Amino acid sequence: MFQQQTFAMLAILIGGGMLMLWRMLYSIVLVALCLLSIGGMFYFNSPLSFDEIIINGGLLNITVALFLIFLIQTRYRLHKKEIISRLALKTSNDQLVQQKNIIEIKNEEITDSITYARRIQEAILPSKESINACINDCFVYYQPKDIVAGDFYWIEETPKGLLIAVADCTGHGVPGAMVSVVCNNALNRAVREYNLYEPAAILDKATELVINTFEQSDTDIMDGMDIALCRINKDGKSIEFAGANNPLWIFDKDEIESQKIKGCKQPIGRFLTQKPFKGKTIPVNPGNILYLFTDGFADQFGGKRGKKYKYKPFNNLLSKIKAQKMSDQLNSIQSEFETWKDDFDQIDDVCVVGIRL
Repeated sequence: MFQQQTFAMLAILIGGGMLMLWRMLYSIVLVALCLLSIGGMFYFNSPLSFDEIIINGGLLNITVALFLIFLIQTRYRLHKKEIISRLALKTSNDQLVQQKNIIEIKNEEITDSITYARRIQEAILPSKESINACINDCFVYYQPKDIVAGDFYWIEETPKGLLIAVADCTGHGVPGAMVSVVCNNALNRAVREYNLYEPAAILDKATELVINTFEQSDTDIMDGMDIALCRINKDGKSIEFAGANNPLWIFDKDEIESQKIKGCKQPIGRFLTQKPFKGKTIPVNPGNILYLFTDGFADQFGGKRGKKYKYKPFNNLLSKIKAQKMSDQLNSIQSEFETWKDDFDQIDDVCVVGIRL
């Protein structure tokens, strides 16, 4: 009889161990009841000797009970670690959510600041009204890579003729925009303050002013700009040109290839072998088209192979559309750029100015 009760208690203890995988509290209660039952069995079967109780299953019950107590304690520790781990994970997730919200707020503030900076940058660019007042037939394709740009275009009326420039400052985005403000101011000062009207002389003075501005910093700053600057003389028979790395292209209505007027191979800004800029006088005829541009269009990756657009196809594009109205040319250039770029990211600012004489 005692052996049957022993095996019954053993089954209950094993069941307690199984319950341990479900609820630790249930397991503790069940094992405690089993231990009390064993004690009761020992009490009610007192006529048996201690050795007989041990031999008939008492030792086995005690062993299993101790083993289950050990398992329950181990389970408790693991369960406690799991709770702590879950609490730590929840705390970490809460911190991540909080940090995400902070980043989103900061990003929104930065974007708002940059968007406002674009308004300031647009204020220094010639308006459509001022361009149309100076030039009868022209277009400006201006496509910043980011909210603000390092490229800019510049127009200034002088006693000797109309100055027109397209510039590409170091970098793009916010850094490029900051450099563009310095360089734009240098061009304005060269003409308005120093009364310089020759493109080469303007670039020399702009170089000096840009270097002086950046030399005020303890940091060695090599930033500056590439630029194509021309003056359409009042007689309408010639133009004056000077460039810093960037060229001027002139198309005749009857020619397929453009006349490419190269600039000097040096930037506006600090340069190891800085030399005075050289100006060029180019005869022109009514109907000729002048194109000034930065490298953003030709350097854009796209097409089926993901290659750069390059200057030869760009020349062919301008030659193809040169007979169109300038407004139609603008649409054609914009369409070509978007089609070529397709799903590729824009890699640089783009600025193209076309003027029909």
